[in-house]
Amino acid sequence: MLKVRTTKTGSGNTAVQVVYGQNRRIKVVKHLGSARNEKELKQLVALADQFILACAPTPPLFPEVFGADTQKHHLVSVENLSFINTYHTFAHEFLSRFYAINGFAALNNALLRDLAFMRIIEPASKLRSVELFNQYFGDTYTRNTLYKGLPEIRPLKPVAEQAAVAYAKENLGFDFSVVFYDVTTLYFESFQDDELRKAGYSKDNKSNQPQVLIGLVVSHQGYPIAQICLRAIPLKAIPSCRSSKG
Repeated sequence: MLKVRTTKTGSGNTAVQVVYGQNRRIKVVKHLGSARNEKELKQLVALADQFILACAPTPPLFPEVFGADTQKHHLVSVENLSFINTYHTFAHEFLSRFYAINGFAALNNALLRDLAFMRIIEPASKLRSVELFNQYFGDTYTRNTLYKGLPEIRPLKPVAEQAAVAYAKENLGFDFSVVFYDVTTLYFESFQDDELRKAGYSKDNKSNQPQVLIGLVVSHQGYPIAQICLRAIPLKAIPSCRSSKG
């Protein structure tokens, strides 16, 4: 692809050239001259743009960038464009690639995949994640889609953990000789216990409200291999050591 290059000469002037890259080298197609001041430089750059425009096998998408008369070379004019939205499809492709490499594509659950992506891009609630996903990637998730899909995700936990362990064994030399874990608690704006939520230790000093204890197990390299969710337990029962062997 032809492009304009400016470079300083030995005399202190600025040379303007039309060049292209080949085999990691710059080939000069045309030397337009040397500018002694800013005015001459702009004139030479304009001539170089016109030269590139004339040599192009197809008309450029934005001819005004090359200083062309858009009335005669109208294909897409920036002046006639209006901004509607932008979508980050490449980010989704990039994350999807590594999602598959880690073995999670076998879960065959698009909602789980996309919620996981949003936790990386912009962590938020699940409802907000769906809104953001529609905004960033142009998909059409709805609240009903989310509510119907969430119950299908929970049974996938063992399969996801098996995929994670398999990847860690094959690619990270994981052998269960050392694992690390950390725990945190979530409290609910309620004072009613149930089978999962129980009053207990809280890092937020909400011990009088129902808690859920969440733990994440990782390999010695920090790769997550398991997640646990338990009822809150008394402070004295929480292990003080955050690593285990065996």
